[in-house]
Amino acid sequence: MVSRSSSGSSAGARGGNGTGTAAPGCLLVVAQLNLGASWRIGIEEGSSPGLVTSRFYRFCRNPIFLAILILLTGYVLLLPTRLSLVLLVGAFIGIRQQVLTEEAYLSRMYGDAYRSYAHRVGRFVPGVGRLR
Repeated sequence: MVSRSSSGSSAGARGGNGTGTAAPGCLLVVAQLNLGASWRIGIEEGSSPGLVTSRFYRFCRNPIFLAILILLTGYVLLLPTRLSLVLLVGAFIGIRQQVLTEEAYLSRMYGDAYRSYAHRVGRFVPGVGRLR
């Protein structure tokens, strides 16, 4: 069943009403809130507000980046073009580089506590990308 808005556009088959973005959007916001005082844009050398390993961070070391990748994947599925695919791949490469930089920083700042956490918890998906 496809519904029509007052403007005559169809919504439904591809989630055109925006409901598909609700879950990853909520994940992104809640994951940011879970960080509390530890949330930063970029890396603030010398800052040590505490290692967050609870809530969403029990399952995934990077739930904010995971939510961004899920949203972009949804965009590719909604608008499957070469450009949207290039944007997804580019975002993944950029996010992965940022994550590697942040992991090095967290390892320097929190030492064995971070390495133990990273050994238990996957980088993006639970159980996948754990530190060895």
